[in-house]
Amino acid sequence: MAIEPLFDLAVIIFMAKMFGEFAQRAGLPSVFGEIVGGLVIGPNIYGYFGAGITSTPFLEEIANVALVILLFRIGLDVNMRKLVEYGRKAIIISLTGVILTFFIGYLWGWTGIGIPAGDMRRNIVLGVILTASSIGISARILADLETIDMPEATLILESAVVDDVLALLVFSLVVSWLASGTTSVIGLLPVVFRILIFLFGSIWIGRLVVPVLMVATLDMVTRESALLIGLSLAFFMGVLAEMAGLAAIAGALIAGILLAESPRADRIRERIEPVYNFFVPIFFVMLGIEVDLSNLGSILLGGLVITIIAVVSKVVGCGLGAMLSGMSSMSALRIGVGMVPRAEVPLVIASIALRLSPPVISREIFSITVVMTITTSLVAAVLLKWVFEPQDTSPPHWG
Repeated sequence: MAIEPLFDLAVIIFMAKMFGEFAQRAGLPSVFGEIVGGLVIGPNIYGYFGAGITSTPFLEEIANVALVILLFRIGLDVNMRKLVEYGRKAIIISLTGVILTFFIGYLWGWTGIGIPAGDMRRNIVLGVILTASSIGISARILADLETIDMPEATLILESAVVDDVLALLVFSLVVSWLASGTTSVIGLLPVVFRILIFLFGSIWIGRLVVPVLMVATLDMVTRESALLIGLSLAFFMGVLAEMAGLAAIAGALIAGILLAESPRADRIRERIEPVYNFFVPIFFVMLGIEVDLSNLGSILLGGLVITIIAVVSKVVGCGLGAMLSGMSSMSALRIGVGMVPRAEVPLVIASIALRLSPPVISREIFSITVVMTITTSLVAAVLLKWVFEPQDTSPPHWG
């Protein structure tokens, strides 16, 4: 085997851990540090002094494995009992936010404000990129503010789960549509029918088969049998999803959701952490390597515009959904602000859209998406601290 791919992988793993550590010590999510690590060793910074690390087939395959593990892990965090408990409110909040954000993002793509005007395919993907919120970042900020147990915080997290699932499934549908080459609604019907069969079939069969598999692992003498069976299910579901016309990430996500209800879910969540911590940072470093800063002024302008759109659309859309659910204006504002952060799922969608053949988005749009994930998280941290501050309800003192 050639030495260079292994050397590149060693550097990527090292930079992921070092820059992830720096980010966490600075009070930021490690994913931001990992992306910066990719910027440093890629063509943008190190490339000025040497060759820099670039994407290769070997590294792309490892990133694909990391992507399946990432989506599988997201699925494992879906708590169906809480979704049932808060389901109606969470779905209304998520839907209003997703619909408003998608259409504003789609229309923005036509305007050319801060970005080059694009075609319908690019603008649809741009709208989908904007829809998903970040469960992990919202949870981290709310925990730091010691508000994680408040009813609004629970609704934020459950609505963010619905956001992520909707965004990934819609994007998978878009990928199927792009691959089919059809431009008519009638031509899209077979694709939709095939996808619905996969979704309902996998969930129905999975709810019968997965508990049996997990109970069987209790009698296995080999170590980590539940984890390995779970991971094999994630990859198998990814293959089935691609055969059905969906992206593999949809299958991995569904596998995680199915296993989240199994009797060994806690064991799998605990044991997958070392696997997750090895592979997933590689994916985010690879995203940093893919960022193109050659047109920095345009990227910063686009990043500013998309951040404003991302913040306003979520605050208004999700806040409106909360008010329609019967919540007070302050609770609605808290929920809207809590849905602002973007991170893993928009980056996943943007990276896949960039790697499609032909690419649906440009490297500039991809780079703008990376900027958005950082800025929305920073803005949310400031706004959440403000909206969750205790409100002074005492009468004014005029002395």
